[in-house]
Amino acid sequence: MQQVCGRRSSVPLLKNPQEAESQAQRGYEMVVNQHSSERYVDVLAQKLRSL
Repeated sequence: MQQVCGRRSSVPLLKNPQEAESQAQRGYEMVVNQHSSERYVDVLAQKLRSL
């Protein structure tokens, strides 16, 4: 029988909604901090300065 992708890691989170919420919040904060337009511009500017 073929395993559904991510099933093992999803089941504990389904059983523990507080941990799921905490993990979701950490993921959201990471995305907001690392993938904002301001960060993109900063990284691009640093690369251009290094040319």
